Amino acid sequence: MLGYSSSAGLNLDLSRFSFQEVLRSDPDEKSLFVLLKDQAGERAVLLCNRNPFPVDALSWSTILASTKVEKILQNDKYGNLRLFLPEEFCDVKATLIFPCNEFDISKYSCQKRYMVRETAEMYYNYVLPHIQENQPSLQWLYDVLEYKAESERIIFDDQDPLSGFMLLPDLKWDGCNLENLYVQALVRRKDIKSVRDLNGEHIPLLTSLRDKSYAAIRSKYGLSENQVRAYVHYHPTFYHFHVHFIAVSFNVPGSQVGKALLLDDVIQNIQFTSDHYQKATLSFIIRERDSLFDVFKTRSNNLEAVTEIT
Repeated sequence: MLGYSSSAGLNLDLSRFSFQEVLRSDPDEKSLFVLLKDQAGERAVLLCNRNPFPVDALSWSTILASTKVEKILQNDKYGNLRLFLPEEFCDVKATLIFPCNEFDISKYSCQKRYMVRETAEMYYNYVLPHIQENQPSLQWLYDVLEYKAESERIIFDDQDPLSGFMLLPDLKWDGCNLENLYVQALVRRKDIKSVRDLNGEHIPLLTSLRDKSYAAIRSKYGLSENQVRAYVHYHPTFYHFHVHFIAVSFNVPGSQVGKALLLDDVIQNIQFTSDHYQKATLSFIIRERDSLFDVFKTRSNNLEAVTEIT
């Protein structure tokens, strides 16, 4: 996710909101997603993530010297403790989406997940029309590409209208901890929604984007390409082609099989067969409240294509 959840002049005073409900909690990722409402009845989603622990010696010297310790129990050489860290190490990274809509609420809610096998016929007959009819505004993204927003965050910028792209940090990353590195490349072309639109014509774009992004990451952050994973989502959160680059040590949601397609594999597939993604059956995980789920359950009349994940 880039910075499209906010706008210039966004009031960040959280005291004006009242708590509505916890949409989802992820103990493994140390994340919490909360629904809020302001006095005017406008709703907001607050995404909270605990920042990673520091790894530098200076920070740990401060932690060891200033942390309050409460003993829970002790057995032989093992002690269970509750640590109250100094305030500067207790911050929470957050994203505020305001005003939010039903899509935002659904995206961050706890819900059942299903595995779907989408044939090319299903995509062109049912899924593509649904996408075209229900595509949210991409103005936030165009503002980024036109330097109206987030220009200070640009890592690399290729302005070629056909093969150009912009590389920026994702909001999930604090910009400091390289073990959690997460950046995205947004292509400048507006005619590629997802991998379904890719063919042999796009190989120069994809290889240029891959190679220049790896070079920019290596130059700015010191990570080589074998320390970085490049992939695309299917289906993506928004239908303007973009590529995710994350540190291989970062196990972020959406980087696993069922959501992520490795960029090198995508390139190789269309090198072998130009129209691979216009013909292929693609499997992916979808959430129950995703509007696409209804397409597969009703409009496609193909219940066998949907399998619940338990």
